[in-house]
Amino acid sequence: MSTAEIPLMSRDDAETMHESSAKATPTMKSKALEAWRFTVASGALAGSLIFLINVITLAVMYGKYESVDYSITFHVGNCKTAKSTTIGAHIVINVLSTVLLAYSNFSMQCLGSPTRKEVDAAHSKNYWLSIGTPTIRNLRFVSKSRSALWLILRVSSFPLHMIWNSTVFETQASYDYLAIVATENFARGGNWTLRSPSESADAILYSLQAEAMRSKLRRLEVRECIEKYHTDFLSDRQHVLLIVDNSTSAANESTSSVGSIFVSKHSTQDYYPLEALYGWICDIRSYSIGQQCLSDHFNYDNWTPGTSLSSLPPSWETKYPVRYCLSREADEKCKIASFVCALGITKENPPLCTTGDAIQSFLTKPDVHTRNRCLASKEDYDRWQSGSREEWYPRPPGTGDVWTGGRYRWRKAISIWQGLLFTFIAAGIIASAGGPLATAWATDDLMSVLRNFAITNLPQVAVSYVYLVLNNMMTAMLAMAEWCTYAANSTPRKGLRVSSPTPGTSQRSKYFLSVPYKWAIPSIVTITVLHWLVSQMIFFNQIGIYQITPEGGYNVSTENDTYVSRFAALLSVCIASAVFVTLIAIAWTRRYPKNIPLSGCCSASIAAACQPTRFHGNKTLMSDFDPHLPFEKLGWGVVEDPADCMDGIGHATFSSEGITSLMTEKVYA
Repeated sequence: MSTAEIPLMSRDDAETMHESSAKATPTMKSKALEAWRFTVASGALAGSLIFLINVITLAVMYGKYESVDYSITFHVGNCKTAKSTTIGAHIVINVLSTVLLAYSNFSMQCLGSPTRKEVDAAHSKNYWLSIGTPTIRNLRFVSKSRSALWLILRVSSFPLHMIWNSTVFETQASYDYLAIVATENFARGGNWTLRSPSESADAILYSLQAEAMRSKLRRLEVRECIEKYHTDFLSDRQHVLLIVDNSTSAANESTSSVGSIFVSKHSTQDYYPLEALYGWICDIRSYSIGQQCLSDHFNYDNWTPGTSLSSLPPSWETKYPVRYCLSREADEKCKIASFVCALGITKENPPLCTTGDAIQSFLTKPDVHTRNRCLASKEDYDRWQSGSREEWYPRPPGTGDVWTGGRYRWRKAISIWQGLLFTFIAAGIIASAGGPLATAWATDDLMSVLRNFAITNLPQVAVSYVYLVLNNMMTAMLAMAEWCTYAANSTPRKGLRVSSPTPGTSQRSKYFLSVPYKWAIPSIVTITVLHWLVSQMIFFNQIGIYQITPEGGYNVSTENDTYVSRFAALLSVCIASAVFVTLIAIAWTRRYPKNIPLSGCCSASIAAACQPTRFHGNKTLMSDFDPHLPFEKLGWGVVEDPADCMDGIGHATFSSEGITSLMTEKVYA
């Protein structure tokens, strides 16, 4: 290190500097509200509150409701209410999950930000650290405790959406039922017989006839009848009588007022696996079940039920139009059930969380490993690109770098690995959202439930990765953009944006670390919406199937299934594609100014740009900046240096006074 000849200060000058420093010293109150500390503390508080809410909710549920099949059912009733409540719960869950993910990412950036001591240690080993961006690169040099906390946050962040989105799910109720073709005589108590005895059918027919005679069944006109029963899940109705005219010849000739009986069972069971629940509505010989059995094909004025694989042998042929239906209404039994799970740091030696923090540190104490290299960029120090460690070696006197100028696009701030990872994950989400999905394992054991959860929530992990990679790429590009605003030709000059600004100075702190709010908020909102859409695109669901017993009653069995919403998938594809295209467009179209080397997040390049001029105004040697410089409005450019007149080599650095732009083909050191 070169020696510096510093004139002695008078007593008055010393007192003045002491008073000025005292004014710049933050109070305990202002320190508690420092930007990064306040944000990390807010995140820890938010995490603690959410964890507390989860614990209280779980305790109340266990105390009030019974746990069945590894879940707790806390609502049974109207299916629309259950569905809207589940959607609302998923919105809240995704908002809170994304908030925690954002706070977690913020905390990881702070934990991974090196202190000045750690930067010096890395530079002494010819290794640069990342400033202002969340990265795994720094873990080699930051303290073990911070590395451990960083890894814990990293590992715990991804399951937030993956597990939490499945803690609340809907159980749809659906009834098996009989669709019975009968004459009006049956509804009035007429005789009936079955060609093939069935204990359960007998019991149901007796109860339906009794209810019809007491007007307990709901009359439905033909169109309404078809619309109500043309569904895969029947949650608010059970058996239905299809009333045909008594005057039909077959009905008149028969001694039975009951004709065909269609048994509607869910296709997931062993019975009649090829037939849809509503297969009796159409003639399976004329339609492809589930595909062409649509309302457009029906003649409501002359509708006759079709044949069915599950029909009981008819007493007489059903080839006569249905006049109306008598339907047994049932209480809806849709449920909302819950699985529960949940998770959330700060210290002396302040971390260099932002580019401004690093500039302030290097202006206060210049780095000894990067002298005489004021034009060195991140690319120069990147060992994979430079192929050597030349930039770390002492530079001989009278040598320097030639400024060639040039403007680079924003993509210059992004590493090729970041770009490839983001492209791969975004393409994966788009491809999975547009592809087919098979129904998952429909069994009730715990492993089946866990498999269903894994299938439905793996896309959530991908979206979380998209957010973290997107945030990392935005941070890198925006940190580089902010660095370039200090160039000599940029106006007006700005104070350093640091994580802990000193009150009463030009320092500032308004961003979410390195990301301006106008970028951070839209990205968080977009990712929240994408998380919610993915939770609606592929989701875990239970079906409570009410099966007919031999006595004509119902037994309920539960099946766990995975479903896909094509509409939510389409929206997910559109949003993921828009995010991808927008980022690519920004990275490839916007350019950085040409009057400053692209240091970005590279600690060595930032340190090289923060080397003092070699002489004071009185031409005495110096090795430090004015101690007040970090608190003033600054610019980076060529400073007046008497040494330039001696060897013809210029020098550029930060200054609050007159600076000029770099000159092309001029040598600087």
